[in-house]
Amino acid sequence: MLSSRVIVLTFLERRSAHTLAGAVFRRPLRLLLPILFSLALPSIVGAAGGFKNAQRLSEITANSAAIPPAVFPNFLEYFNSIFTLFFDTQPYKSDRGIAYTPLSGLSWVIPVIFSQSFTVYVFAALLPFISLRAKVWGFPGFIIVTYWLGSWAWYNLTALQLAEFTLVYLPLAQSKRKLYIPPAILLVLGLALKWAWASNPAHRNDEYIYHTDKSYGGLNRYLNANLQPYPRVDDFFVVAGSMALLDLNAVAQRIFANPVFRYLGRISFMLFLTSGTVCLALGSKLTVVLRDQRGMTSESSILAALFFACIPLSLVVAEICYWLVEWPSFVAARWLFRWIRV
Repeated sequence: MLSSRVIVLTFLERRSAHTLAGAVFRRPLRLLLPILFSLALPSIVGAAGGFKNAQRLSEITANSAAIPPAVFPNFLEYFNSIFTLFFDTQPYKSDRGIAYTPLSGLSWVIPVIFSQSFTVYVFAALLPFISLRAKVWGFPGFIIVTYWLGSWAWYNLTALQLAEFTLVYLPLAQSKRKLYIPPAILLVLGLALKWAWASNPAHRNDEYIYHTDKSYGGLNRYLNANLQPYPRVDDFFVVAGSMALLDLNAVAQRIFANPVFRYLGRISFMLFLTSGTVCLALGSKLTVVLRDQRGMTSESSILAALFFACIPLSLVVAEICYWLVEWPSFVAARWLFRWIRV
């Protein structure tokens, strides 16, 4: 939802076809180089022995997320994994490309973000030609339909509508007090659902039933949530409510606009792509040294050492990769779009 919230902001402000065309053209180019790099990095680190202590960390913590990722055996598998991450419209946590990334339980979101970007672009192109009344009554219908289908467009269309409402219609509102009520209700409902599922973990996946089953035509009773990521109602309520409340509150906006958060937002994509590799390599080494070699038994002390070692290094690596990988891809995409238009 955050990605969909920001990728067409310039178009929503300017209502220019050139602006939207540029965003659509640059999107795959801006993501390609960072993903090429982030898929190769774990294999390079693994081949160099950077994950040799990761298996021991997995045994100590009884956490399968610490199991070291596989190393690409050949270029063809690397090449195909990139295509999987870009063009798989129905991602699975068992997809082959995800097996080569640390903390692979999160990597499935990459194809979702990329593919759903184009859903946002299509609907964004329609917005200047649709009346406010039609948007108020029509878009909730699209959101309900995509919810029923279990499509991630349910999240993205909501984020797009919030973005346009904030930029175009919110400045025209005479009073904002009543506008706080719907997002506040969503946030409370989302938190209540999260509390309910935390209290009854055996029923946490029951909400998945209330979607259509695309294979059998009935309700969605046969989904394997451990294998296939699926949009959740509680997450939707919390994120949508929080985003709307933030858009309405100037004080909260000033808090989130502080230099630290803006800096983290700038490097966030590279931090997401590289922090798993950094934390697994350094964290596993540090844990083995402190626990096995120096005999440290205090879990809180080990955790503190890991935090103060891994977090700063992850930020440094993300900053370096931003300037060496993400920024050049941004510049190249802008240059290429100008070049094809001349």
